[in-house]
Amino acid sequence: MYSIIIGFLLYLTTVIIPEFKFLNSLPIDLSKWLFLLVISSLFFIINIKWWGKILSLILGLGIYVGLVSMLNS
Repeated sequence: MYSIIIGFLLYLTTVIIPEFKFLNSLPIDLSKWLFLLVISSLFFIINIKWWGKILSLILGLGIYVGLVSMLNS
């Protein structure tokens, strides 16, 4: 479940958000900070063991790679 959220959020912050022109004119990288803020708060809120969090990150990265290869081909 958490890996799906991580995968979609990573896809959103690396592919969808940089397409908006007004976000590119900001002096900070909004998509990077949005991703880090949401993932950090998600990992502080959920109560699973550390290896479950690492596994969620790895599976989320796999879902992200799958999304990029399917939707951007």
